[in-house]
Amino acid sequence: SNVTGVQTCALPILGFEQLGHPIGSLSSIVSTLSVLLTPLGSIGRQNMRVTLATEFLPESSAAEITGGVEAYTHFVGGRLGDHHEVEIVARRTSGDSIDTATMDSLLGRVLFMLRSMFQVWRSRPEVTIGTNYVSHPAAWIGGRLRRARVVFWYPDVLIGSWRSGAFGKFGVVFEYLERAVLSLPADCYIAITETVRDKLIAQGIAPHKIIVIPCGYDPDEVARISRTSTGEPPQVVVVGRLVPYKRVDLVIEAVALLAAENWDLHLEIIGQGAELEELKGLANARGVEDRVTFRGHVRTHAAVLEAIAASEILVSASEIEGFGIVLAEAMALGTAVVASDIAVFREVSQQGKGALHFAQGNAQELADQIRSLLADPQLREQQVLNAREVCREYRWDKIADTTSTLIENLGARREVSIDRR
Repeated sequence: SNVTGVQTCALPILGFEQLGHPIGSLSSIVSTLSVLLTPLGSIGRQNMRVTLATEFLPESSAAEITGGVEAYTHFVGGRLGDHHEVEIVARRTSGDSIDTATMDSLLGRVLFMLRSMFQVWRSRPEVTIGTNYVSHPAAWIGGRLRRARVVFWYPDVLIGSWRSGAFGKFGVVFEYLERAVLSLPADCYIAITETVRDKLIAQGIAPHKIIVIPCGYDPDEVARISRTSTGEPPQVVVVGRLVPYKRVDLVIEAVALLAAENWDLHLEIIGQGAELEELKGLANARGVEDRVTFRGHVRTHAAVLEAIAASEILVSASEIEGFGIVLAEAMALGTAVVASDIAVFREVSQQGKGALHFAQGNAQELADQIRSLLADPQLREQQVLNAREVCREYRWDKIADTTSTLIENLGARREVSIDRR
């Protein structure tokens, strides 16, 4: 099938029981491995044959996105087809369920990696791009067998975090997997922030192999969204997976603190995950269940953006992030941002120019920052104006162009260096 001008090879889902699919039989695996790819057609300017291997790809142009990897593949992978002959090896997802790093998902991920490896090899690439610790090995082995240049797009380095308890008691298994992936010598590493670049260097990756190319937002999509906030009552929105390290509980606690001060506000939570019932229980326990709406999975990306545009403030209390795409989207939409004071959010906001920050894990400071924006419309408007300047560099079209130049340099065996002015 084709997505925005790019040839795609959508692999069936095998072994993901939490997505409602049984583990595939040996015959189905063999059948998958026997599929021959359709020859790539003429796609834009065919400078390089590029194969992008990724776990998940939205199933339609409506962009059923539940994470940064899907966003990168959808917005950048498609645009690369304007410059190169591109094939995306992925499994389609509607976004109705999310897959997290658990032992239950490990077998399915290994099977997917093996099948992707074969499809990458079959595509005869000149450059391969892997997007996470599952698709990196597929891109590396499939690419090396074709003597292709290999790029690892790196959304975050989780070594250390895997053991923190944020990913469950078996997080250590995935830490070993990530260490194994980092031992594979890629030709280039795309870090999405300087923070991630520093983490890669700390793991022994040579600095000259790393280039920082951020994530972003789609300016055309943002332009189609109208701000609909009425401010009565003012709405705060959270967008993200309902998992412990996102700290959505902290936002509910902050709303409860403000409600105790007789602030009339409403919290809308967009996302799905294992913490849903626990978070509902917390809202009930704090007496703010009538002030909190759990919308669950919002299917289309445009609908998510509309919800952000309908809010005065977007909050992210996350403790682990590689970028925080939703911050860039809120900045572009004119919604004020309050985010936890972690290194990557500081970097994305340009040291607080595009967002207010609060001490990690501190519900009172979060409540104080929300209050300051609600109580002072001029402060909120100034932050919105500042944020629009900050987010100018976070555009998927520019990011795709920069990535295209990188691919051309790699194909010509030139140094990995790009002028991003």
